[in-house]
Amino acid sequence: MPIQPRQSGAISVTVISGLPASGKTTYVRKHMQRGDLIVDWDFLHMALSGTSRPCPEQLVPFVAEARDVILKRLERPAQGVRNAWVIISNKGDAIKAAGRLGGKHIHLGIDEPILRQRFQGSIRTQ
Repeated sequence: MPIQPRQSGAISVTVISGLPASGKTTYVRKHMQRGDLIVDWDFLHMALSGTSRPCPEQLVPFVAEARDVILKRLERPAQGVRNAWVIISNKGDAIKAAGRLGGKHIHLGIDEPILRQRFQGSIRTQ
């Protein structure tokens, strides 16, 4: 059963943090519902660059600004959007964002051996 985050206006906001490969996107995919808003640096980068490769330095300001506009918009009620999931790797930044948005924060930890295994697997597939 999905965790029910606190309300921010009409939008229920959950901010997920954790190291790369800790399962943040997988967690959101498992708990999200159709029509939920997902704010994820990697998704925004793919939308703006057309590729899933690492974000080139010259695109970082565009991705950051797109993310910041969406986060700012989440501070107001949005008709029709019930849930928003925000993925922020840095735990401190995630806690601040959750507080600003009136949302809930979930930090995903990961064991070192599992983290290494996931990174090795992603290096082989690239």
